Amino acid sequence: MATPKQKKMSNSNVKKNGFRPYVDYIPAQVANGKICRVCYYALNPNTEKLERKVIKCNRVANKVDNKKLAQTIADEITKKLQKGWNPFVEEMTARGHITLDKAIENFIKSKSKELRIDSMRSYISYAKMFTEWLKDEGMLRNLVSSFQHKDAVRFLLMLEDKNIVNKTYNNYLRLSKTLFLWFVEKEYTSKNPFERCKAKRVDEKIREDIPPHVREQIKDYIEKNDMYEYYCIMQLCYRCFIRPKEIMMLKVVMVDFRNRTIHIPSTVAKNH
Repeated sequence: MATPKQKKMSNSNVKKNGFRPYVDYIPAQVANGKICRVCYYALNPNTEKLERKVIKCNRVANKVDNKKLAQTIADEITKKLQKGWNPFVEEMTARGHITLDKAIENFIKSKSKELRIDSMRSYISYAKMFTEWLKDEGMLRNLVSSFQHKDAVRFLLMLEDKNIVNKTYNNYLRLSKTLFLWFVEKEYTSKNPFERCKAKRVDEKIREDIPPHVREQIKDYIEKNDMYEYYCIMQLCYRCFIRPKEIMMLKVVMVDFRNRTIHIPSTVAKNH
């Protein structure tokens, strides 16, 4: 069982700079007395402190057998704590037993029923990357409730190490917040660990007009090399403001030569 000194040190780590302690629990131990008890400490998300939990063990009349039972209970509780179980989170959330791998799988299944295939690509790509990181960190089979703000910070630091642009970083952060907001709604956990994480500054795009003489050079090059199909696509982008992917999905029936219009259905258009 934790000594007063251990408790003081653990809780002081929480208060210092607002960070949580690296270890979110103190293993369960049997405390002997008039009544045999199992005592352990777990981090209460509401108070940000390690708080004591006590289980009384007086089910067996024989003291020796009762102590063995208490030790078995203590061992089982410690195993659960090591895997990320938190009694305070379980009390707050009715579904606090869900692991991260299963929760992410449920999230993707749910979103696939709501979003188009094009929109799902970013979710699936993010889920794959986040899952691989959790696996590398040995956290994939941990409870959702065990993923804390300190883990969110480590994940974002990993993204920074990849030297990705700020816009991509912000997209990953947005998806992370969306993922854990869904977890909170489904009562897998009580807090969004990415909530306090801030997006990076993204500078405005600098666009340049293509000068007329350069446009003529491009046209001459295309004509000399018999690239009229490519020129047609360029004109659709430049003259009609149609996105390249939308051009790929165009059908003959969408083009009205008589009225000189191109109809792009909402199922094809990016903005619906």
